[in-house]
Amino acid sequence: GERDGGEYRRSKLFNLLFTLEMNRQLQELSCTDASPQGRGGVVCHAVNPGFVSSDIYRHSATKSSKRIYQAWCKTTTQGALVVLEAAVADLCASHPGRYIVNS
Repeated sequence: GERDGGEYRRSKLFNLLFTLEMNRQLQELSCTDASPQGRGGVVCHAVNPGFVSSDIYRHSATKSSKRIYQAWCKTTTQGALVVLEAAVADLCASHPGRYIVNS
């Protein structure tokens, strides 16, 4: 259930499975080929920015828990860096379906 984080964990698993399946389908369509004969080198990655201080818990957290939460979290800018890495890094383009973590 939600109290034990089961839905959250399943959503993360399904995100990974979706990424793998999307890359499989793109390869079948020859969309992952970045050569001039290819269709642009489209690839998918699962990206985990880590624990980012955003407004996601704004309605469910107490003031004290928000302060603790924000002290341990990355800024939104820090969290965005992993997304940018997935979009522009050469290694990411040549290895589709990666799980990229901002640690």
